[in-house]
Amino acid sequence: MEDQCGDILKSATVMFGERLDPVVLGEAMAITKARTVFVAVGSSLQVQPAAGLAGVAADNGARLIIVNAEPTPYDDRASELCLCCPRSGCAVLRCRAGIC
Repeated sequence: MEDQCGDILKSATVMFGERLDPVVLGEAMAITKARTVFVAVGSSLQVQPAAGLAGVAADNGARLIIVNAEPTPYDDRASELCLCCPRSGCAVLRCRAGIC
């Protein structure tokens, strides 16, 4: 999408390799630390620093719930883990702790 001058308009997204706004990241950390439940859906949880929020949540006592097509580095920290196949409408392939 372009504006009237032909410049590309960009939503509040971060492209691979770009730095996150430190204020936004700080707010995300504070919110994450205060949660009792943290749900990560459809993320490899490998791209830092955002992926680290899952660990921050678990470290601060939140129930960590991961729903993903493939294993993640945080699976062993999850209270609930659901491995599903997105091609089949997220039909459950394997689930731990009975959430699926």
